Parts: sequence; C-alpha cells; structure tokens
Amino acid sequence: MKKNLPKEEKYKKYLSYIQLIDRETHELFSDKLNIICIELPRFGKKMNEEKTFLEQWIYLIKNMHKLKDMPEEMKVEIFETVFVIAKIAQMSKEEVNRYLKSLSDMNAVKNQFNRMRNTIATVTAERDNAWIERDNAWIERNNAWIERDNALEELKKLKQQFGLN
Repeated sequence: MKKNLPKEEKYKKYLSYIQLIDRETHELFSDKLNIICIELPRFGKKMNEEKTFLEQWIYLIKNMHKLKDMPEEMKVEIFETVFVIAKIAQMSKEEVNRYLKSLSDMNAVKNQFNRMRNTIATVTAERDNAWIERDNAWIERNNAWIERDNALEELKKLKQQFGLN
C-alpha cells in the first residue's frame, strides 16, 4: 500500500519503517525482517520538542557533537552513560590515560572501603556471637540455679515428709 505524502510532509518524515517484498508477487518477504531507517538531517525537533523516548534518542544522536553538558530533560541513566562514553571518545590519548588512572585510583579506594566494611562486618559478627555465647552461658547458669533450687525444695519436702530436720 503506497502512501503519497505532500512534498512538505515528505521532507519532515525522518522515520521510515521498511519491509522487503518480492517484486514479482508483491508478497511480503518476511514478517520477521523489518528495517527502521532514521534520516537524521530530516529530524528537526529542538530540545523540549521531543516527546517520545525514541525522539530523545534521535535528538541525542544528532546533536551529541554540539552538546557540552547533558540536557536536564534527558538526565536518565542510559543517556548519561551514552554521554560519558561520547566524552571519553573525544579525549586525547593522554586524557584517556588520566581518566583510566583516576578510575583505577577510584577502584582502589572502593576496594579498600569494601575491605574495611568486610572487616567491620566480621568483627561485628564475632562480637554478636560472643554476646550470644555470654547470654547462653547466663541462661545455663540460671537454669542450673533453678535446678538447684528445685532440688533443695524437693529435699525440704522429703525432710518434712520423713520428719527430718
């Protein structure tokens, strides 16, 4: 089904959804093979005009080379990641080496922090276990005292029963 757009509309169209057909039979070649063509020069939306996630992607791809900072409207994790990757791609070899060194230093700090956190967790667990052992010892001691008191009570009853003082 061919759709003829007016000339001015035709040049505003930046997305084309394409499927292959057999030229002789006009049958669809495959319903699983789809091509989406994005014509960046035709995408004319400005910042804040893009509404959909796809439009935001297209805007970012088209304008990445012009952007100094990530636009506030696009501050979501995936766009921020793409922005960082693009900034790294623009760096000189020396800048990349400094960046990688800073990442390495940051990872060393994170590793040290994780080791300290693990040590604190281990010491805390050992302290908690010691407290549990102490509490269990107190419970055992109290149970022994209760048994002793019960045995003394039994002994007292037996003395009274047999008239012994």
